[in-house]
Amino acid sequence: MSIYPVQILFKVIINFVPSDLGVEIAVKVKVPILGVVTIGKVKGNLKQGVALHFNYSSFANGDVGVKLKGSTVMLYWDLTAFGNNLKDEVKVFSI
Repeated sequence: MSIYPVQILFKVIINFVPSDLGVEIAVKVKVPILGVVTIGKVKGNLKQGVALHFNYSSFANGDVGVKLKGSTVMLYWDLTAFGNNLKDEVKVFSI
């Protein structure tokens, strides 16, 4: 997703361990001149849900997470960047 002049990149790595359903989320932001900057990383499991909370003052803040909705794995976000609010969720896959 893009908010000129910043492109926000999501990277979600899902590790299937039958007893745990481990998840790692990394949020990266591509900024002109600086390039790609890692905002943060978090690990957990889908049973409990995993969310990365970040706050970079007036630049960007919000939440990005992965959760189970029934048997569907959902990626969700609620972000504010440069005064623009972005909120949505998408299906990643079903288990």
